[in-house]
Amino acid sequence: MKAPLPSNEEARLKALREYKILDTDPEQAFDDLTRLASQICETPIAVVSLVDSDRQWFKSKLGLDASETSRDVAFCAHTILQSDLFVVPDAQQDMRFSDNPLVTSGPQIRFYAGAPLLTSEDVAVGSLCAIDYVPRNLTPQQQEALEILGRQVVTQLKLRRNIAELEATLRQRQETEQALRASQEQYRSLLDLSSETIAVHVAGKLEYINAAGARLFGAVTPDQLIGKQLLDFVHPDSRAAVATRQNQVQVNQAIAINQEKLIRLDSQVIDVEMTEVPIIHSGQPATQVMIRDITALKQMKEAMLRATVAELAKQELEKEIIGRRQLEESLKEQ
Repeated sequence: MKAPLPSNEEARLKALREYKILDTDPEQAFDDLTRLASQICETPIAVVSLVDSDRQWFKSKLGLDASETSRDVAFCAHTILQSDLFVVPDAQQDMRFSDNPLVTSGPQIRFYAGAPLLTSEDVAVGSLCAIDYVPRNLTPQQQEALEILGRQVVTQLKLRRNIAELEATLRQRQETEQALRASQEQYRSLLDLSSETIAVHVAGKLEYINAAGARLFGAVTPDQLIGKQLLDFVHPDSRAAVATRQNQVQVNQAIAINQEKLIRLDSQVIDVEMTEVPIIHSGQPATQVMIRDITALKQMKEAMLRATVAELAKQELEKEIIGRRQLEESLKEQ
């Protein structure tokens, strides 16, 4: 007799497939429980059966060659309708199974006992069953042991799923971290190639500076500057303003471009434009500083200003000389 479908069949199949265990290779944890069931129940056959939509598939089996059978003839299709142990003492004498091909021909099942594999939501995804070729029954102790082993099968299913989910999460995290590292390396390559100075500091301590920054401060390599305090390179006239801006950036305040004076390693004073923005560096709040050397530009502007002032002074002097000459000539004519 074909077993009816459980009332929760849709939810049951969904729960089964969430374990992602169908058609997987044998695993020692399940094989150990199957062997224990066979030994405790003293049966030649024991199986961990998972009931799919149209078949029962054996995750673990002892004493059987088949890896699956049709659900229509599966004893376990009846077991999943129960919440307790399902026992058939003699299948030939049970009208539900007397004409079942598994009884009338190979493997000629006579005795069957199955513990439903119930999830935490009381959904039966399969059974742990003990099978014999002769009619018989189980002692109360054997029945209890089979139910306990059935619960252990469910525990293994959950453990297996949790491990798979954890491994998937770890793989995803590793892929994300790898992509992030690649992105960071690409970004750092762009920073290293920049002609402008770009530095990163955490609470004022330099964590990164590009090659252009090393040249700006008179260092041979950026490593000479890593770990030093940015304020150590700021001219005393600019130190208070720069320190104030560092505090503002730490609370995510916008900072406009500012002109300051810095001191190189060779003690040369340079004029720069500085822009600071808050960022996250190595998982902690930091500040990215962009510095442009305007010393030459400022010197050129100052030289142009001096030249302009000198030209204006020259023009005024020439006007004054011309005026005096005109006055002298006017006096002579009188």
